[in-house]
Amino acid sequence: MHRCHPPFDHPHIFLDMGDSEEIICPYCSTLFRHRTGLSPHAASPPTVRWRNLLSIDPRRDRARFAYRRDSWCGNRRAHGQPIVSRRGFRVVVFETAERLDPIGAGIQLSPNASRILIDLGLEDQLKPQVVCPEELIVKIARTGHILARTPLGKAVEQTYGAPYWVIHRADLQTALADAASASPNIELRLGSKIDTFTAHDRGVMLEVSRGMSVTLDDGDMLICADGLWSSLRRQCGHRNLPKFAHHTAWRALIPADAAPAEMRAPAVNLWIGHNAHLVHYPVKGGNMINIVAILRDAWNEPGWSSSGCAEMCSTDFQLTHGMPTSVIC
Repeated sequence: MHRCHPPFDHPHIFLDMGDSEEIICPYCSTLFRHRTGLSPHAASPPTVRWRNLLSIDPRRDRARFAYRRDSWCGNRRAHGQPIVSRRGFRVVVFETAERLDPIGAGIQLSPNASRILIDLGLEDQLKPQVVCPEELIVKIARTGHILARTPLGKAVEQTYGAPYWVIHRADLQTALADAASASPNIELRLGSKIDTFTAHDRGVMLEVSRGMSVTLDDGDMLICADGLWSSLRRQCGHRNLPKFAHHTAWRALIPADAAPAEMRAPAVNLWIGHNAHLVHYPVKGGNMINIVAILRDAWNEPGWSSSGCAEMCSTDFQLTHGMPTSVIC
């Protein structure tokens, strides 16, 4: 078997063809056919033959990466831009937003994420903004009874070699944007949307719209990081549309000095209720409290941000312990 080059690659999946002459990958719907005439390590067409990306020498091999983004707030994928550029590759980020606004709410960064950010040299910039929670506390929303406690803080760092952080998305966005601006190998193009792409033997051709104008650009790889409602997903072989799970996350931020002392403690709190749960933890170096209420409802439309009100959430928590109810109201 062989593995396709990006943007058609995906996590390793073993496909057992058995006695069959062809098989469809359950991840990307690619059709693979066995050809007895091919020599070992050969593929048809040759451009899809597996090649270790990290073995590419940017001084020898022409390599230019393009990222398609619809919202910089999905920061996990943005980590790859500085990582790739540090190997000498040129990265162009096409961002649909006209400007990078400080939007969003809290995000939890496990050691898998924080160690990458630290390796990128961003620890000093992020440290004043992050909170390192000491524990995860799981409670029953109806009674306030503690169901479980899991140590984080030093225990996580000693076990995994990197800290567990919580941070406001805007602070993470600022750090990543600053790192991109400081790198000569990263170019951020705001207000740019990749409408379509065409893969060819030498890489990929992009059709990029900016306002009323449309231009063509090329690169060696296109990384489609444009989220759940990706317009390029189908071109990458993914035919299924997103399915609504009938759960919605409502987010809010409140000043720490206006919150109960229990909420200001360096901990991630999870309140489990019937068809609803609530998560809260401090961000902004402890100056703000991030609140997320996950509810079962019928709200369903593209996008990640929509205005709401406390009444939309309070019904699901009206029979709960005083803490979730007071937080929402």
